[in-house]
Amino acid sequence: MGAELPPLGDAEFKGLQRLVYELTGITVADTKRLMLQSRLAPRLRARSCTDFKAYQALLNTSQGKREETQSLINAVTTNKTSFFREPHQFTALSKEWAPAVIERARRDGRKKLRLWSAACSTGAEPWSLAMTLSEALGDLASWDVKILASDIDTDVLARAQAGVYEAHELEGLDPARRERHLRSVGDGKFAIADSLRRLVAFKRINFLDATWPIQTTFDLVLCRNASIYFDPPTQRRLFERLSALLDPGGWLLVGHAEVLHGFEATLEGRPGGMYRRRGGSAAPRPSAPTPRSSAPRPSAPPPPRASVPRPSLTFPTAPGALKEQLITVGELHAAKEPTEIRTLLGSCVAACLFDPVARIGGMNHFLLPEAAAGELDRTRFGVHAMETLINSMMHLGADPRRLEARLYGGANVITGMTTKPTIGERNAIFAKAFLEREGIPLVASVLGGERGLEVRFESNTARVTTREIGREQVDTAKEKAAATATASIGGDVELFIDA
Repeated sequence: MGAELPPLGDAEFKGLQRLVYELTGITVADTKRLMLQSRLAPRLRARSCTDFKAYQALLNTSQGKREETQSLINAVTTNKTSFFREPHQFTALSKEWAPAVIERARRDGRKKLRLWSAACSTGAEPWSLAMTLSEALGDLASWDVKILASDIDTDVLARAQAGVYEAHELEGLDPARRERHLRSVGDGKFAIADSLRRLVAFKRINFLDATWPIQTTFDLVLCRNASIYFDPPTQRRLFERLSALLDPGGWLLVGHAEVLHGFEATLEGRPGGMYRRRGGSAAPRPSAPTPRSSAPRPSAPPPPRASVPRPSLTFPTAPGALKEQLITVGELHAAKEPTEIRTLLGSCVAACLFDPVARIGGMNHFLLPEAAAGELDRTRFGVHAMETLINSMMHLGADPRRLEARLYGGANVITGMTTKPTIGERNAIFAKAFLEREGIPLVASVLGGERGLEVRFESNTARVTTREIGREQVDTAKEKAAATATASIGGDVELFIDA
């Protein structure tokens, strides 16, 4: 069969390596040429391409890229999975995580759970998770449980949603579980029971997309053995985003061989790929620390937000002691040393964050709440700008549980725009919702209006001065160009939200 494969030349191989990386974040090593060649050979036949040069030419056309990209992604992704894979993690969920959730519900009545199987493949993982919840929580009818199951590969996602498996795919599944949670549908096949199906929603999500169709936080996220195909920078961005979506006390499960370095300020963990977001009491504290890294590590975790004293903002700043830092659209700056960060705003919004104990502050300047798929300049957009600013401040020693916020901008300065809400209003709505979700108090704001704003923020005192400016002083070129992008960001996308 190998002799029948069309040859894959150096230029075409390099081009496909780049394309796969751009589309999925997957790094195809030079040693994987034969693998890529064999996986894509059926796509050449399906598209009537005589060789890889013709196939690459097809992908370089707008129509070919539109029609073939998903099939290319489906062909190159690896989908190894099994029911109750990494069994020690499911044991920990049953014996530690679930009892803590039940105890929390007993204390405060909260019986709502949100969980994400973030690389679900053909569905063994989310269905294993649903089985675990059914067994550990008892009467699920009294709980509000939603499991989001996602994958980049639409072929395996369709199989996961169908929930029908052949007997050999269920090998290793305890017979009692098979009897309880699946039913025979003939021809040696078994289907997931309806009682579990109502728990799970399926959605295609690409980890590289600038925004994800998610507007909730999670008690538990599973992202196991997916990052091993990414390079280190992509791995770090992925786990930064996933950890930001965890509720305090929420768990993040990764593959047993995946070790997260540099997340000590946010996550604490133990061997076996189990991590917990610091803060809160929704789940037990793992018993072993995460491996040491070069990142600064506090001697003890800081107290929860409610018990952190908030000193009055009366820190003196000597005349001339401030450094100066100007930021524009898509930029941010965090500082430990006294710095005056300034910017000019129109419909954009700037978030100023401050840790009053560490006296560390920072400001970002974002254009829109969310980016369209494929957008590379991500700090121009609120979701990434907020997360990046918080992470930058944490690296300087700030505690995210002590942060307080101030918001500025969001004016209606783009003439001729009649869409409601305006870009400025959308930015303000997003920023407030983000802060509420993260538990960061908003202590001051100047939002809206029809005039631009100059903002000066002192990083060590949180002192802010603002001055209204005319439209002519605000560079609205990027804001005008972004107006057409709003139609593709919001609106029709199906969100995994709390009902």
